[in-house]
Parts: sequence; C-alpha cells; structure tokens
Amino acid sequence: MPKRKSQAKTKAANKRVKQYTCCAAKGCEESLVLPPNNKSVLLCDKCFDRINILCDTIGMHWYTAHIDPSYISWSSHPEILPPTVSPLVSSRSGCSADPGVAVEDAVKLIKAADCLCIIAGAGASADSGVPTFRGPAGFYRANGKDIPMEAINFHPERNGDMALSWGLLVRMMQIFDEKTPHEGYYSMLKIARSMKSFFVFTSNIDGYFARTGYSEENIFESHGNVDTLQCTNYRAYGESGGQAENAASDSVSDSASDSASDSTGASVACSAGLFCPPVKGSTKWFNDAKLGADMKITNMSVIPTCPKCKQVSRPNISHCTDHPEDICYERKGAQEQRFHEWIKAHRNEKLVVLEVGCGTSAHSLRDESELLCEKLWRHKNCKVVRIDPGDCNVPKGHVGIRLNAKDALNRLAHAYFEKRD
Repeated sequence: MPKRKSQAKTKAANKRVKQYTCCAAKGCEESLVLPPNNKSVLLCDKCFDRINILCDTIGMHWYTAHIDPSYISWSSHPEILPPTVSPLVSSRSGCSADPGVAVEDAVKLIKAADCLCIIAGAGASADSGVPTFRGPAGFYRANGKDIPMEAINFHPERNGDMALSWGLLVRMMQIFDEKTPHEGYYSMLKIARSMKSFFVFTSNIDGYFARTGYSEENIFESHGNVDTLQCTNYRAYGESGGQAENAASDSVSDSASDSASDSTGASVACSAGLFCPPVKGSTKWFNDAKLGADMKITNMSVIPTCPKCKQVSRPNISHCTDHPEDICYERKGAQEQRFHEWIKAHRNEKLVVLEVGCGTSAHSLRDESELLCEKLWRHKNCKVVRIDPGDCNVPKGHVGIRLNAKDALNRLAHAYFEKRD
C-alpha cells in the first residue's frame, strides 16, 4: 500500500508540473502542453513551419528575448505573430523628476543588493562620442536619409550588398577605435567590483567593456563583437544550432569545407570558426578601407578573407538578416552559457539590474531587464535601476534616472562610495 501511495503522489506531481498554453500565432488556438521550464518559442508545429516559410518568402522578421526565448519581443508582421505582453513591462509608471533623488534611491537599492547585473545598450557609449543607431547622426543614417536596418546583409543570395554591408560596419569599427570608453564605464566597474558578484549583458558590439577592464568571463555580448571575424560562407552543421561547430567541423571533409563551391558551382558551406585579422604595424586594417558617398567600400581588397576557404569574411555579429545557422557561436555561445549559469547560481540572492542606455527600440534589451525580475527573481529580490536621458520610466518600486550614462554613473559611484565610507 505505501508503494502505491508513493506512485500516486509521483503521478500527481508530474501532472502538476506540466505547462499548458496556446500557440502564439495570431488566429491559432492550438493547445500546447510543454515540459517544465520549457524555453522554446510558443508555436505549434504547423505555425512554426508556416512562419519560417514567410520569413524566407516575404522577409518577415521576429525576435525573442535572450533571457526567456519564449518571449516574442517583436515581429515585423504583428498581425501574424503578435509580441508577447509581459505584466511587468506593461506596468511602467514613471520616475522621479529629480535626478538627485533618483540617484540616492538607486544607491539604497545597490547597497542592499548582493549582486549586480549590468544591462547596456547603445546609449551606454554615446558619451564617448559613439553614435547611437538612430537619430540625426546615427549609424543608420547617411546623406540626410535613413538607412534601412536590413541594409547590413552579408548574404548575396538574399539580396545582400557586400560592399554596402561592410561599408556600414567599417564606419562603426573606425569610430569605435577612434573613441575611448568614457569615465562612466570605470565608475560602473568600481561599483561592480564592490559587489559579491556581477555580470555584464550588452547588445553593444564596440567591445568597450573589455577595453575598460571588465573580465571577459563576466561579459555576454548578445549581438557579438566586431573584433572577431568569421567566414561569410559559414554554416552551422547538424542539429546543434551552431552550438558545437568545432566538433561538427571535424566531421566535414577538407575537400568540402576548404572550397567555396563544388564541381557544379553550387555554394559549399565553410566550417571555419572565428579568427582575427593579422596585425600589420600600428594601423588596424579597417582604417585602410575607403568609403564612397553611398557608404559602400570602394576597395574591397582590404577586407580580410577566411583563412580556410579564402572567401570574404564578416564580423561575428548577429543581425536581423541572419539566420541562426549563419552565425558561429564559438564565442557567443560560451558567453551566453556562462551568463545563464551565473543567473542560476545567484537566483536566491538580492539583485540589482543596472540598465544603461537601452532606449525604447524594439531590438533593445530594455524588456530583458524587467523579464529578469519577473521571470527569474520574481520581483521581490530584484530591482531595476534604469539610466536613460529620455524615457526612464520604471514599474513601481524600481528607480529611473533621467540622465545620460556618464553623468549618472559618475554620480552613482560618488554617492555609493561616499555612503559606504
């Protein structure tokens, strides 16, 4: 009898942990039963296949959060795939009109916390003189006109223009190299090092956290980094989704992976991993690139080539025109794994999310800050400190500082260490 009772309890427990939901596609009411802690996008098989076809045929794009991939943060066709609504994200109520009061409130939250998660967007580097992506002087603007985000496309078979794509990236790389991380980066690092533990989660591709002195082991660059390159003809192999390309590349014959095309002229994927271009003297290679008025590179010969198949390279960054299998996850995959391990290790401790310059773009990490509270820390042990000179509204109980990054971070560090002393 006791054994039967134990089995009954086990069955009841298994039944309770099942997750029930509906397909996220508009108009689909297919019921889904998911295993515990499922992290996949909430689509039924039929809609998943249908939407993938639409992505290939009509150029549909959609994005999920990095922290919770089942959270659909944006879709270019919301009438087909509407974004997920997060209760915490939708409850933003405002922030203090006085930045000084907000800084004092933020210091109290940081002092009471054990750990710090820095979430940074393009606005974090704006005070270094680095343009944001939109606006009159943004990266996606030239000759007084906006440049579509889709213009960065390293896939000629998908109507990509290699000269334009590299031109836009070279312009970024030259500015990143010319400028230096502002003082606020160092103030933020000083605060981070005073905590029990910290991690940096950033969409920036400028590498400024590493240049400031943050440990590579504590950085997750969700969109990659321009300092490392990969082959434009790279494709992830197998069912791993690009997470194990080193092992996969060992199983690919050299005759297939070392050439750009087979005997019929069809493209053959390259299995080469990441690489850095050779350094010649003190001048970095991208400073030799020349841009035309249309932002296209006029001397493509300066672009490094893949050391394995000799095809033109590209930065190891994720873009809306990329498919998951186009990106080598050798570096970024390891960073993401360390970040999730850090979250798991500190989930029961008090956390402050210091969000800097994420803005309100559909592709920013702003929602990620609040999802971190809502999904993983369940509100009570996690607070958001949002720094933004524009919209810094936060849910009740959190702090918004309406200042630019450099000023806010310097003031935060000054007040924080003054009170600690």
